[in-house]
Amino acid sequence: MIHTKLDRFNKIKLTEVEEGKDSSKRMKEVSRKRRMLDQMKAYQEEIDFLKEELDKLRAKTFPSFAHTKKVI
Repeated sequence: MIHTKLDRFNKIKLTEVEEGKDSSKRMKEVSRKRRMLDQMKAYQEEIDFLKEELDKLRAKTFPSFAHTKKVI
């Protein structure tokens, strides 16, 4: 009986150690994914900004006929 309790205790300790390693790996993975998402968001904001700037430059260099009214 004592031997089975000791075995069960050792198994519990072993799983705690393994879970500690797993949680550390999970934490690193979550951290890595978060950094990637933040970087992707920053890139997307930069792309949006550059698209707006490109539209402004195009509006300055090319005539736009979108605002003219059609006269019959």
